[in-house]
Amino acid sequence: MGLLPQLDEALKFLAEADPAALVPGRYILSDKVHYTVMEAELSAFSQTRWECHREYIDIQAALEPGESIGVWPAEKIEGWGPYSKEKDISFSDGREIGVTLPMNVGMFAVFFPADAHRACEKAGTEERIRKLVIKVAL
Repeated sequence: MGLLPQLDEALKFLAEADPAALVPGRYILSDKVHYTVMEAELSAFSQTRWECHREYIDIQAALEPGESIGVWPAEKIEGWGPYSKEKDISFSDGREIGVTLPMNVGMFAVFFPADAHRACEKAGTEERIRKLVIKVAL
């Protein structure tokens, strides 16, 4: 067992999922884990923004190449906007660079509430990608 049973559940799903069989949409694994398969538009760093969550762990997995995700401690990001409890998200247009994670196919990143992240940064020539985002309730 790991940190949380629902995190174990999410990681087990991720390990067993067939990327080719994942169809865009939102799906529920259990009362504490849901996931979204999405087609996302990629943007230059200057067009993306930081986000963070309070009630969910965010697992982001690459199904296609071309995306980078920035990560940095949320407390070090300036200019956080209001928190939406309904969507469990807050955004910042802060220009902090952070650390950039190139998301190759098969890679995933886990973001806890203390981790700000900046998804859908363009890392190559691709304009759009397919990706998987799993939300794990705390």
